[in-house]
Amino acid sequence: MPCDISKAERGYRLYDANSYSLSLPAPQLTPETQLDDAFAALAWHLLGSSQRLAEQYRFNGHWRLLQDWVENLAEMRALLSSLGQAAPRPATHDLRVALDALLEDWRPLVQVGIEDEDVRKAAPEQFLEELEDPRWGLFSLTVSRWLLARTWAAERNTRGNRQGAAQLHSWLPRMLGEEATSLQLQRYQQQPEDLAEQLPRIERIQVWLHHARNVLEIPEMDRLYGELNKLAQLANEPTITDELLDARKQQAIAVYQNRAWKMLLRM
Repeated sequence: MPCDISKAERGYRLYDANSYSLSLPAPQLTPETQLDDAFAALAWHLLGSSQRLAEQYRFNGHWRLLQDWVENLAEMRALLSSLGQAAPRPATHDLRVALDALLEDWRPLVQVGIEDEDVRKAAPEQFLEELEDPRWGLFSLTVSRWLLARTWAAERNTRGNRQGAAQLHSWLPRMLGEEATSLQLQRYQQQPEDLAEQLPRIERIQVWLHHARNVLEIPEMDRLYGELNKLAQLANEPTITDELLDARKQQAIAVYQNRAWKMLLRM
């Protein structure tokens, strides 16, 4: 485990969460970074950030910290499922199950709490119960050990080893192009009511655009990342209305017409 990770990342409780910096430096990824190294750097970053957010929210109860914590977990879940044969599904199974359980409990609460003040007020006590339960600490320690041992690479095949050794400038455009093609945005311009079924795919694209779009020589990547965020937010809306369906349709069109998206479709 990196030596600069604080006690929070090792599962300890802190008496004063203000005694350490909330923000961790972003991983420095380059076009030449190998996929295995990029994945490890991003996973450590998300784990450390989620631990710090959990400690800070426990300490001061600021709602935005809980939202950011859930977003970190969602990014970690998307990252785990984005690597194809470089991280075979059996190797990531237990972590994906654990993340799904956390997200199943906390993501709906955060969505409701955006509009419901009573939910926001009750959330700190509920979160304290989460931290007192062994689930969160065991998850954190399990991920740490899993990353230290590079378990995702332990039993993969020759093709998986090749993918893991691939540099980002060759692997990432191909992966994003395959996901963009499979998203079939034209379909959801016609069937916006079904857009939520594509959230896992959208989130797999988002996590790499969030942390590694700088390694791609494609124009308008920042704009595409922003447009996809809007699409994901609309897909996450639990209540279907005519206004929401129209907004989903228009946002799907905005993403589809984005210059960077069109280039990804040709990858």
